[in-house]
Formats: sequence, structure tokens, C-alpha cells
Amino acid sequence: MMKRLFKLIIVIFILIIFVFFIKGIINSRKPYYIELELSNIKEEFIQLKDMPISPLDQDEVFFTLLYKLYKIKDDEKLKLIILNLSHYNFNFEQTYELRKLIKALKQKRQVLCYADGYNQKSYYLATACSKIYMPNGSLIQIPGFYSEILFYRELIDTLKIKVYSIQFEEYKSALEPLTNKEPSKFYKEQIENIINFHYNELKNALIERGIKNPDSLINNIGYFYTTDALKYNLIDGVKYTDEFKEFKKNLRKGKLGDISSFSVKKVAIVLLEGAILDRDYYNPFDKTTTIGRNVVNLLEDIRSDKNVVAVLVRINSPGGYSLISDLIAREIKKLGKEKEVVVSMGRVAASGGYYISAYANRIFAEPFTITGSIGVIFAKVATDEFYRKKLFINPYIIKKGEHADIFASRELTKEEEEGMRNLASKIYEDFINVVSEGRKISKDSVRAIAKGRVYLGNQAKNIGLVDSVGGLLDALNYLKSKYKDAGIEIYKRRFELSLDLFRLGIKQGFLFYEPIHLEPW
Repeated sequence: MMKRLFKLIIVIFILIIFVFFIKGIINSRKPYYIELELSNIKEEFIQLKDMPISPLDQDEVFFTLLYKLYKIKDDEKLKLIILNLSHYNFNFEQTYELRKLIKALKQKRQVLCYADGYNQKSYYLATACSKIYMPNGSLIQIPGFYSEILFYRELIDTLKIKVYSIQFEEYKSALEPLTNKEPSKFYKEQIENIINFHYNELKNALIERGIKNPDSLINNIGYFYTTDALKYNLIDGVKYTDEFKEFKKNLRKGKLGDISSFSVKKVAIVLLEGAILDRDYYNPFDKTTTIGRNVVNLLEDIRSDKNVVAVLVRINSPGGYSLISDLIAREIKKLGKEKEVVVSMGRVAASGGYYISAYANRIFAEPFTITGSIGVIFAKVATDEFYRKKLFINPYIIKKGEHADIFASRELTKEEEEGMRNLASKIYEDFINVVSEGRKISKDSVRAIAKGRVYLGNQAKNIGLVDSVGGLLDALNYLKSKYKDAGIEIYKRRFELSLDLFRLGIKQGFLFYEPIHLEPW
């Protein structure tokens, strides 16, 4: 009796498994929809040193999101994509690349965008969608672009502080807010160039939307309440989230797949984001990362991995320490002699960010990428008089060595200032040499386009600083076309946890200070 009962239970269990299996097959053949909420996203995964499991809730990085969407582009069963942009905060380069992909996705299905309100980035993205919706009481903000820079020269003079600034060359303007009362013509020229580009891209997106006179729309109003957004054809309707049920009717809910691939040969994906400092830090306060020596170790591991046939390096960095930049550039140079190395530039790959890119076999940059800034800056702040006359503190230096106190509170001598200029000049020459060798451009040609000047992606392509205008997917498809049987694998570096909010925040803030980043937009 017990045996029969046991056999019956086993049969029932097998039948249940079979039914679920068949049901799964049937469901997998049904049309489906995907719903995504896009907010903040990082360029790379955070793995903390000595912690095998990351404490961060990080399902996606920009690369994985993009690649997963790309993989379902031709899926005939996918009938609908709904994007919630209420808290959207991707940077402009990411937005541009995602926008291109949305245009491709909507060729075979509807892509609907929804938000509680749209800023310029989220609306720029939404213009690629099939339809744009928002609830009543919302606002679309597309007033144009600006950059407000605070210049501290008068305050610094009043406080009896002296700032020594050495820059190579005239376009290397990061220190101007400390040394000038207003921007130089070179600084102003760069900012205007980038602002004009952003404005024209937004304007073109409105023209694509069918807006006949976008200039008057932006310049005369700029802010649109729901009723005005409808009136000027900025949205297709007023809807609340629960009203999207009508679009989902007869569709099952689906989700993005994974990026795993089964192949012995592989393309290694290396994702790098942050200022270039001595070590690889993750700051949990502002969620920033730095690029440090662990990158060198990671690249060495990839070079010794015989299954890696090519490497895609994603770089989003404003630069930083010259030594670490050189160590990483050297390792990429060595790696490029054994395996093909392609760099995809993110929002910014400037100064040291460009330095570490220069030896790649091929460089991709999007139109919104800010790159170049081939130059060097040196700063020294003399606070002796500030201490004595404003704080009534008397510094007293005891030293052994004529210039041991060069970075103390005192002012520099003419000899020391010239010595610092010579040092910065040598670092600048090294930078020129790296770009010349890596890009196979004469040194005189590099000098002509260097000068600390920043370029947008198309401009960089025209002068030979990058090879192709394109993003992550373009760079990956370039490699996949050459190494058809190779899979992909993301190689991750380890970070140290930095709880020093002031120190790391100040360094990051200073390196990112040049307001050309325009991130508030």
C-alpha cells in the first residue's frame, strides 16, 4: 500500500513538473512587454576589496542595460516597451546612445515613455519614443542650457591668499576660477562650443518630433505645464501609470535576459569610471569611484589570459594623477601588442582620461563625449599672509634643504616658480609624446591641437584624436565582427571603501570642476 502511494506521489510530482514545463514553453511563445524604470546608472560594477559579495544593490551598469536591450531588438514576440523616466539621470552621452537604440527598438514595436515630469535630458530621450505621456499637473522643462561659473579672485585677494597657476597651455582652464575675475576668451570659447552643441541637439530632437519653430518654443517659454505640452505637441496624451494597462492587454510581462555567452574565446569588457588617483576608491557618500593601480593589475591579468582575443575598455574620466595615467597607458600599450584593444569613451575622457586611451588600437567617441584637454596644470596656494593678517596665526618653518618647504604656506621664489614651470613643461612634453606615438600623429601636429583644449566627439574625429564616432555598442559590434566566435565577459576590479567624505569629495570635485560637464542638465 505504501509503495503504491509512494509511486502515485512520484507520478503526480512528475506530471506537475511536466505541466509547468509545457506551460513555460507556451508562455515563452506568447507576445510580451517589458517595463523599465530608468533613474541613475553607473558605468561599472562595484566590488569591494575583501568582500566577495557587493553590499550595493546593483543589478545593472550602463553596458549591461544597453547590451540586453540590443539583444532583444529583433525579437518578434516583444510587442511593447514602457520606459518610466520620472527619476531619469543618465548623463548626456549615455542618453544619446540609449536614444539611438530606442529608435532601432521602435521599428518593430511600440516604445512608450512616461514621466512625472521631464527635464532636458529625459525629454531629449523621450523624443525617440513612439509616444510620450505624463500625468496632469506635470512640467516639461526645456529652457536651453547655461553654465554659471563662480570666480573667486577678488575673495582670494581680500583674504590675502596668493594662488600660483601654471598651465600648458592657454585652453587648460581649470584653475581660472581661482586666478581670474572672469573667464578668458579660451575658457569662454570652450564652454560656448559645448553649450551651442547641446542646444542644437535638443533643437533637432524637437524638429524630429514635428515642432516647426523650436527656437521660439525654447526661447519664448521653455517651461510647459501639461495643457501647454499638449497644445504644442510636446506630448501625445495625459496618462497615469495605472492607465497603461490598456497597452499591456493580452501581453505577458517579460524581462531583460542576461549577457552570458558560452564560448572559450572571449572579448574582455573593462569598465572604468572616475578621477585617476593613486588608489581605486569607492565613496559611499557620493557614490563616486576613482581609477587607480588596480586597473594596471587587471589589465595584466587580461594580457596573460590566453582565451581573451580582444579587449573593450570603456573610459569615463576627467583625468588626474600623471603617474597613474602613465602606468595605465603603458599597460594598454603592452596589451595592444598582443590583443586588439578598443576604447569606448563615455561622457568625458579628457586630460588623463585621454592619456590612458591614446595607445588603444581604435577609439570610439559619441558626439556628446568631451575629450582632448591634452595639457597640464600646476597649482600652489600661499596662505602665509592670510594666516598672519586674517587669522592672526604666525607660521614658523624649521627646515633642512633649501626648497624643502616649497609646499608650505609661504610664497614661492622666482626660482621655485620657474622650477615648477619646467616640471609641468616636461610632463606636458610626455603627454605630447604619448599622443603622438599612440595616434601616429607628428609631435608638431599634436602640439597644434593640444594646448589643453577640449573637443566634442565629432571634432575629435576630424582632427584624428579618435577613429570613429560611435558608442559602446558600435565598439562592441566592431570587435564582434572581427571575432565572430568570441563571447563577452566583464572583468571587474576591486575597490577600497573610502569613508573620508571631505578628502575624496574635494579631489573629485576639483578634477570635475571645469563646468563644461554641464551635468545639472
